[in-house]
Amino acid sequence: MRLDDVLTIVARETGDDVGVREVRVDHPERLVVEADLGTRHVVIKAAVPDGPMPGGDLAKEIRATDAARAAGVAVPPRMLWHEGPPAVYVAEFVSGHELAADSPDSWWRATGAALRRLHGGAGTDGFPYFGGRDSWWGWLHEWTEYERDRALADGFVTPAAVERLTAVLRRAFADRAEPPPTLLHGDCGPYHWLLRDETVVAALDFGDAGLGDPAFDLATLTLWDRDRLGVVLAGYGAEPAFAAHTRELQLPYHVIRHLAAADWLVDHGFDATPTVVELERIADALG
Repeated sequence: MRLDDVLTIVARETGDDVGVREVRVDHPERLVVEADLGTRHVVIKAAVPDGPMPGGDLAKEIRATDAARAAGVAVPPRMLWHEGPPAVYVAEFVSGHELAADSPDSWWRATGAALRRLHGGAGTDGFPYFGGRDSWWGWLHEWTEYERDRALADGFVTPAAVERLTAVLRRAFADRAEPPPTLLHGDCGPYHWLLRDETVVAALDFGDAGLGDPAFDLATLTLWDRDRLGVVLAGYGAEPAFAAHTRELQLPYHVIRHLAAADWLVDHGFDATPTVVELERIADALG
């Protein structure tokens, strides 16, 4: 897939000139470009094939973004959806500040409230559980064993640490009732939430959306800011039982996310040191 081909499709479908500001992702199967479309500032995403790919499924991202919008979550307005090939998605660029470690509590609270709207109001038809499975906990068990084997093979943490971490996951994910079908963002990092004046103005990048336990999104949001969970739960309006459930699973969900992140970073030649240090810290704390 070539950038010029994608820009040609956008210009043809919209009738506007396209001027590239920044190429954010340039992968043989995926492009993400910030651009001017006539007088409008946009983000262009393209994918070949329109199916499973690094970063998620673009068609699924469209469906999940539409479901979030219908639930009252702020998302970038869509301008173009071209089914392809290549599939092309154009959305309005939304300016704002990413949620971050130094953001005020009010921003974290507002994000929790937006997540409650997503989890409570987004439609679930046509979305599978993660991994294409029909069981949230079954998928987590499979994911646990996969990440255990990869961590042992890659050697980024000691075998003893891997086994301690894996034991936590096996215990946490066993003998639980399936959560009610709930649409999750799926990659709910703070960098996917834009705010202005204590208001969420855009939730971004729903390519990893799927059905599962809403506590997973809250744990992912606080992956590097675990002490913010209380504020997020307050904004979420969490009932006591759900708050207790989320606190119980925050650590296991953090462990599986960190294991997966370290695996991905090592495989793609990036520095995994901060994630590895965090995994070692958790393993040491487990004794």
